[in-house]
Amino acid sequence: MVFSKLGLARTNPYASFGQPYAGNPNLLVAYPFPKSPGISAQIIVHLALCFSGMFVLLRRLATSLEGAFLAASAFTLSGYVLSATASLNSVTTIAWIPCLLVTASMLAGSPIRLGRLAVTVFVISLASLAGEPVLLGIALLIAAALAFVLGGARALAAFAACGIVAALLMSPVHLATFAAAMDSARVRLGFTFANAASASFHPARLVEILLPYFFGDPSHLVAGGWWGYAVSGGMPPYIYSAAFGVIPLLLALIVGVATRFREDRFWWITAVASFVLSLSGYLPGAEWAYRTISPLHAIRFPIKFYLFVSLTLAILAGRAFDYLASASPLLRKRTAYALAVLCLASLALSFGLQRNATAFSSMLARHLWNPGWRTRPEIVLQPIIESVPGRLVIVAAMLFALLLWAGRRRSGFGHALLLAVVIADLTSAAAPLLPAIPLARIGQPSPLVSRARALDGPIFERTEKDLEPVLFGLKGRYGADDVRELAVVQARQAWSLSGAAFGIRYAFDPSPDGSYTMRNQRIEDLLLRADWPRRLKWLRGAGVAGVIASSIPSGTPGLRPIYRESEQETGVPTTLYAITDQLPRVRRARRIVVARSIAEAVLAFERSDFDPGDGVVVESSLPPAPLVDGGGVARILRERADEIEIETSGDASSVLLISRSYTSRLRASVNGISAPVLPANVHLTAVAVPPGDAIVRLTD
Repeated sequence: MVFSKLGLARTNPYASFGQPYAGNPNLLVAYPFPKSPGISAQIIVHLALCFSGMFVLLRRLATSLEGAFLAASAFTLSGYVLSATASLNSVTTIAWIPCLLVTASMLAGSPIRLGRLAVTVFVISLASLAGEPVLLGIALLIAAALAFVLGGARALAAFAACGIVAALLMSPVHLATFAAAMDSARVRLGFTFANAASASFHPARLVEILLPYFFGDPSHLVAGGWWGYAVSGGMPPYIYSAAFGVIPLLLALIVGVATRFREDRFWWITAVASFVLSLSGYLPGAEWAYRTISPLHAIRFPIKFYLFVSLTLAILAGRAFDYLASASPLLRKRTAYALAVLCLASLALSFGLQRNATAFSSMLARHLWNPGWRTRPEIVLQPIIESVPGRLVIVAAMLFALLLWAGRRRSGFGHALLLAVVIADLTSAAAPLLPAIPLARIGQPSPLVSRARALDGPIFERTEKDLEPVLFGLKGRYGADDVRELAVVQARQAWSLSGAAFGIRYAFDPSPDGSYTMRNQRIEDLLLRADWPRRLKWLRGAGVAGVIASSIPSGTPGLRPIYRESEQETGVPTTLYAITDQLPRVRRARRIVVARSIAEAVLAFERSDFDPGDGVVVESSLPPAPLVDGGGVARILRERADEIEIETSGDASSVLLISRSYTSRLRASVNGISAPVLPANVHLTAVAVPPGDAIVRLTD
């Protein structure tokens, strides 16, 4: 809905005073996919593309139809890939990764034909628009290595040349992304090692391969909800499931051990390297490396490498399927013995846990539960404890099926039966990762959203949220223990950018993964710690019209409640306030305070004798000319996503403050003559204007 208003605009005016849109790698604005079918259709299409790419890749690696089908299913339905469906830029990028590997294998053939080069350029070009640069970068490195392994330096050079051509073809989009990145918080400020390490893959999460959602079910709020903060650095999970499939994993490991990991060595090296890198936040020396190598400060979430563990294990499983299908009787016999032992062990463990469920629950609460968490452990853990014995019985049944297949000569029926067991295992764990929210429940604006939209100016939203009820307790009122209720509340109460589709402009909405400007991030961080009087000073200075919040003290000066939700409604009771002494979004300053740095600008703005309604803090290396206290008027003539035109007049030279985020890309003209653009009030924009009448045009 926002795209229909903005098209390919560089700036999204609905996001925090104007943030990158077409140049934002978290979005898919330039990605050539029809916007009309909706998110669900895009996800289904890209999962199908992912499956098809894996299937073709395995066939090119001389794998049988059955083995290719197994590998494609194992990867497409893995926990990581299905978790990524919650983020469209992730799932679209992942969908193209197998296709990149296919093109790399194509270039290993001799001779290298023009058609293959064109296909490679096409695939790299589309993949580069998908919106997840870290995953894409890793995939390109693996694809380049595969081209070299299969075809030598000649194939590697061809793949690199295709990458350069693709980059040139897509350069308008990538240059816009680069320009936006240079002003972003993640590049200018970087992430700390603690930020990065918090999203490393904890080895304990490997238990999810046997027991999906052992650390929490993403479809639940409290009972069985995410409690794995002990293995995620206190953070919500980047991926909700590390599941891969019991049979594919065992196939890969059995053949790896049997061949001493000499078969498919490239994929084993890639799997091990990816796994180690996914753990990097826990490795000795990782913090030193992160601090020493500056470019790493813009990179976050080492757990992203775990995707390539799933990818390579799926490939190895498909290859192992063929190896075992034609294995010697001795290997089949040894494999059957090992599987029989594992099958019996799984049944014994299931029986033991069922008989000692209370002791099992106590052990988890003692070692992995933080007593400071608000929700009681028995409420959260009970559904998980109850499901574990049954899941282990299912694992035993799968092991038995693999035992029957491995212990005797294979047939078409045996292959089909084993593949059916694999698909049943993977799909049974898929449902919680694909929560369906009826569009009718979130597609119409609520009374709160309609009233907020009617206010003339940005809205500051700070509602208490039940995003981590295990940690903080369930604050709101919910009819069911279902996380889909949160999405409904989010749309109704205009959390974050959910009201943008209905025309609400936001002030300091949370930056997704550091993509907003560094200056905006500095003020957002300050506001998180500030009391409401300090917040309101910054909000007034930015021309903010209203506040949506749930915990503002009654009678706070400067705020007038205009709509209050009933306590009987779902979610945390929330109120919409109007800022009583709202300032215009564009205005001439009568007083100019010059600062030499961001820190100095913050201190100047927060001084008790500074009134944002009267003055503006401008960052400049040169002091302005003496200013006559004259003020003036300003009004917006025309406003678009990438352009704003303002008419202003006054008796003295001044600066025109514009409530648009300051970036180095902004250009201004006054009466048709180029004029400098300066940071104002730390994160907004100022343009110097002469005495008399003037037309100011600001473009991104």
